[in-house]
Amino acid sequence: MNKIFLIIIVLILQIIACTPITPASPTLQQATSSLSPIAPTASLTSTLTTTPVALSAIPGLPIPHEVTQTFSLGNYIFDVVSRFGQFRMASIQTSDLNGDGNIDLIVGSEENNSQIQVYENVGNGVFRNSGAIFPFQTNDTRHFNFGIAVEDLNNDGLPDVASADAWGGLNIYLNQGNFRFLWLQNYTFEGMVELKGVAIADLNYDEHNDIVFGDYGGGYYVLFNDGTGRMVDSGQPVDPGSAWTPLIIDINRDGSADYLSANRKSQNKPAEPARIHINNGKGYFEVIMDIPNSNDNSFWIACESSNNNTLCFIANSEGDLHRPNRVLEFDSHGNLTRNSGFGTIGAETKTICIIDMNQDGSRDLVVGNYNGGAQVYFIKNENGTLNFSDTSTDLFDIDAITSMGCADFDGNGLSDFIVGVESQDHDAFLQYYLLLQRPNQ
Repeated sequence: MNKIFLIIIVLILQIIACTPITPASPTLQQATSSLSPIAPTASLTSTLTTTPVALSAIPGLPIPHEVTQTFSLGNYIFDVVSRFGQFRMASIQTSDLNGDGNIDLIVGSEENNSQIQVYENVGNGVFRNSGAIFPFQTNDTRHFNFGIAVEDLNNDGLPDVASADAWGGLNIYLNQGNFRFLWLQNYTFEGMVELKGVAIADLNYDEHNDIVFGDYGGGYYVLFNDGTGRMVDSGQPVDPGSAWTPLIIDINRDGSADYLSANRKSQNKPAEPARIHINNGKGYFEVIMDIPNSNDNSFWIACESSNNNTLCFIANSEGDLHRPNRVLEFDSHGNLTRNSGFGTIGAETKTICIIDMNQDGSRDLVVGNYNGGAQVYFIKNENGTLNFSDTSTDLFDIDAITSMGCADFDGNGLSDFIVGVESQDHDAFLQYYLLLQRPNQ
């Protein structure tokens, strides 16, 4: 009897030893104590929150394509093939996060106890929730995200994520590969009101990407990368304004990254103008210029450059103010040569994409409106000069567009869109629409 019992025990141990270990699902890892924050200069305070505990979720199944609606407008046919996610104040970024050649999605979406979700493109524009969770890090019940930026922050060749989480601060997530992210830093500071847009570039030319972000109640802030992906205050004066979104671009072609800022009205004062911030070559912005006639209560900004000029487009979010969108043109030395309105009064343009719609080699401007769907404005490159005219073509008619991402998601060479819609009061949880373009036969 004892021999039989021992034989059974040995067999059980052998079975356990030979049993393969199931790989863990994509998991957010919280930074360890060895990654304690570096003390910033000046008045900002960078904090590394120790809670909530890192979360994980089982990756979702691929969302099948099922055409629920088709928009046929001239030479463009779009099929709405899927809807997913739920959100308030959606933000969208597109990037190939795992290097497989497929464009993935990073979106503001309240799922799985998370503020931001990562959707993997498994091929042909079919998406699934990757299971990567970026936890929401504030006690405020309003889970709003107003800006997501994607660049390599720790020089490991993988695109990382920075997010402006309104009342939750600036959060940094490092890409560990295979849709696993390390939550590295939660950056907050005394007097923070409501974080908005965020942009990433190497500002001080130390070969590490830095960050510019906006605070609705305090203006724009510049943070330097300490070399690990962690951000510290640069110590320079803060540009005042009711910040909404920054865009980093070398506007005067001197080899240093400048930035443009767009402001909105606040409850206590009117909107401030858009501004140009000139880099002195060391990451400090000592020359700041107002853009005339640009107190537009702005919502978004995007630019496109050629050899001879740069075009920048500012979306006016509040159509009831009877202000149009704005187009700015700069020559190759950064001189402002055009400053005029464009678009439909009352459209309430809230989001902009720049992508080559007509496949002529020049990227075009696509605007997403709260009223009136989406239109494209074609940009022509004539001998190195970009030409823009205020003549639009309708693309798709979806009401209440608040965010939009554009890329060739299904690999057929045509421009596709992921569109977020929501109610004006932000109370409704609505979904993302995935629109895939197909050839007009």
